[in-house]
Amino acid sequence: MSSDVRLQGTDGVRGLVLPSDHETVRSLSPQQAFLDKGVITEQFVELYSYCVVRCMLGWGEMEQGGEVVIGWDPRDEKGTLAGAAVRGVLKAGARALTTGVSPTPAVPLFMLYKRASLSLVVTASHNPADENGVKIFLPHAALKPLPSEDGIISEAVLNTDFGSLADMEASTAAADFSAQAAALFKDHCCQGRNSWVEGPAALDHLTLVVDPANGAYTGVAREVFERLGTGEVIEVNPSCEGPVNNGSGVTQFDGVRRIGPDFVGDGGENFNDNTAVLTLFETGRRKRREIQEGNAEVSAAVFDADGDRFYRLDYHADEDMAVVLTGDYIAVLQAEYLMEKHKGEKGGRLFITTVESDINVLSHAGDLGMETALTGVGDKWILREIAGRHLPGGASGEPKSALSYLRLLRDGPLEGAEQVVFFLGTEDSGHNVTAGWLEDFKGETSPIFIGNGLKSAVNSYAAGARLRSQLSQSEYGERIRGPFTRGFKKTYYVYHSDKGRFKRGSSSWNGLESILRMGITGFLGGRCRVNRKKFSEEEDMLYLSVRDGGGLRAGVFARNSGTEDKTSINLRGRVEDGENLSDVGLQGIALLAEEFKSAATPMGEAALRMLEMLFRSGPMPEGKLKQEFMDIDVDRLFNEMLNKERSVCKLGEEFHLTLLGDQICRRRFG
Repeated sequence: MSSDVRLQGTDGVRGLVLPSDHETVRSLSPQQAFLDKGVITEQFVELYSYCVVRCMLGWGEMEQGGEVVIGWDPRDEKGTLAGAAVRGVLKAGARALTTGVSPTPAVPLFMLYKRASLSLVVTASHNPADENGVKIFLPHAALKPLPSEDGIISEAVLNTDFGSLADMEASTAAADFSAQAAALFKDHCCQGRNSWVEGPAALDHLTLVVDPANGAYTGVAREVFERLGTGEVIEVNPSCEGPVNNGSGVTQFDGVRRIGPDFVGDGGENFNDNTAVLTLFETGRRKRREIQEGNAEVSAAVFDADGDRFYRLDYHADEDMAVVLTGDYIAVLQAEYLMEKHKGEKGGRLFITTVESDINVLSHAGDLGMETALTGVGDKWILREIAGRHLPGGASGEPKSALSYLRLLRDGPLEGAEQVVFFLGTEDSGHNVTAGWLEDFKGETSPIFIGNGLKSAVNSYAAGARLRSQLSQSEYGERIRGPFTRGFKKTYYVYHSDKGRFKRGSSSWNGLESILRMGITGFLGGRCRVNRKKFSEEEDMLYLSVRDGGGLRAGVFARNSGTEDKTSINLRGRVEDGENLSDVGLQGIALLAEEFKSAATPMGEAALRMLEMLFRSGPMPEGKLKQEFMDIDVDRLFNEMLNKERSVCKLGEEFHLTLLGDQICRRRFG
C-alpha cells in the first residue's frame, strides 16, 4: 500500500467509529476503511497503537518492556477501542499503564510523573460522539509528533498486515493506575505553582456553572473548583455514559460572542436546549441584585469531552445577557495578569497564537510589552515554539522533528537557551498553554507545558478575581467582556469535503487564490499589498496577508480541518472591513463547495441530496426531511447545515436555502 499518505491531522487520527464487521467496511482492511470511508474500527486502533510503539522502539526512544500510559474519554462506552489500544501496545512489546476515563491532559501528566516512554489518549476531543481517534504524547516534554514522525508512523501503519498482528498474543496484562492518575491530576491543578488563585477566599464570590460536555471532566472540574474555594459550583451535563459533546461543550459557541435573553427560555432559539446556558441565565437572574451590588459573579466554565479546551461564559446582570470569552479573550486576561505578576523580572515574555486568532490579539500582546509569535493551526505548533525556546537559537526556521527536540530536552533546558520569564500559548478554539510544575515519582520538579482546559479555567477566574479587586463593578464588567479591541472574524465551512484534493498548486487551489485576491483588491484597490505566505507547519494552507501603511489589515486563509471532515475559509481583519471580507469569503466558499463537497460518506451524500431537494423543490417541512433521511443521524445533519455550514436556514417549520446554499446549488446543480 502506498505510503504517500499522512494519516494524521493536526492532532492524531480521528474518524467515524464502526465495528470491523459492519457491512460498510467488512470487506476492507483497517487501513482501507480509514482511507476510503473515514472509518476507525477497533482493528485500526489496535494497528495504529502497535505501530506507534514499534516506531518508538525503532527510533531508540523506548526499550522493550517500556511503559506506555493509556487513557480515554467516555464516548467509548464499552471500552472497545480502549481495549484495542491496550492490545496493540502489549503486542508491540511494551507495558500498558491505564488511567481509565481521563481528561486528555491527565494522561501525559501521569506519563511525565512516571517517566514513562509514551502516552496515548483514545479520544476525538470536541468531535461528535460517534467519532473517535488516538492522540499521541511523547516523553520528557509531552510534545506531540510533528509531520516527520507522523509520516513515519503512517508508513508503518499502511505497510503492516493486520492479519499477522491479530494472530499475536500479548505476554502481559495492563496495569490499572486510574485512581493514582486521577488524584495526581486534581492535586496538580490545585497546587500553588499551577493555580494562580490567591488565597482561600479569592473565588468565594463566584457562582460557577461547570459543563464537562458529558465527558472526562465529569466530577473532576467540580471537585477542583470546590477545593479552591469557589462560592458555589453547579455541574451540568455530568454523565459519563451519555453522548459526549451533544448539546453541550465548547463547539456550541463557535462564532458566538453574545447570548441575549431572546436565545433562551420560551420561544428561544439556538440555546434553548443548552443546559449550561439555561442554568447560567437562571442562576444569574436569581442573583441579579447581588451581581449589580458587586457581591457576586455568575459564570460558566465550558469544556469539551476530553478536557483540553475551555470557554468562559459570563452573565451580565444589567443587560440580562451572557458574553462568550473564547481562547483569544482568555489569553489576554491571563497575559495581563502574568505581566503584572512578573513586573520587573529580567527575561522575555512570549505570547504565541495561531492564524485563527483575531488579528488584534498579537498587536495587543505587543503593546503589553510581550514578544509575539504566530504559528499554523494546532497546539502542537505552540508546544514546538515553546520547546524551541529551551534550545540555543530558539525555534526559528523549518520545523524540526519532535524527536530532535526530544533528544535535547531529556536533561532539561540547555545552557545558552533563551531565558523567558513566562510563555503563553493560545488558540481561539480554547486551547491554552501556560507553564505548570510537576514533581515526579523520584521527587524531581520540572516545568511542563500541556494544554489543560481545567488549568486554563482556574487561572482565568484567578486573573479575573485580581482584576475585580482593582476595579469598580462597572469597570470590571466592561474590562472582562472586552479585554482588547476586537477585530472582525468570520469563518465559512464546507462540511464533508474531499480534503485530499485541497493541495498547494492544484488547479482548484490556484483558482481559489485568484478569486480571493480579486475580491480583496476589489474593495481595497491599490491601497494594500496582498502577499501569499507559506506556513511550513501546514504547506497546503492558502494564506493571504493583507497589509497597508498601518500594518496588518487582514488575513484571509483557506485550510482543511485537521480534526473534522471539513474545509474552511477564514477571514480576519478590521471591523470596518467586515462586510467586504464576508463577501470575499462567500465567493470563495461557493467555489470550494462546488469543487470539494463530497458524496463519498453517508453524511456527505445526505447533505448534497438535501441541498438539491431544496434547490429543485423549494422550502420543505422539517418532518418531511426527517422522513427522507432516516438512515443517518439527521439531527447532526441539520446542526451542521444550519449552525455550522449555514447553507440552509429554518423559517417556522420549513427549511430554506440561504444565500450560500443557493450559490452552492447554482454552481453544483444549476
